[in-house]
Amino acid sequence: MIYRDLTGKVKKSYKAGVSLSKQAMRELEKRFDRKPDLESGVVTINPITKLG
Repeated sequence: MIYRDLTGKVKKSYKAGVSLSKQAMRELEKRFDRKPDLESGVVTINPITKLG
């Protein structure tokens, strides 16, 4: 199996203290894969799958 890096370099900066809305965070957390034996900050974020 071949894995390819699909990430891009972030080219813009963000203001300190910027955060997601509660609704946006709930949507993102649906994609989190947390391992119970690891720290709470260690997550895998599953990609958005588009069908059709």
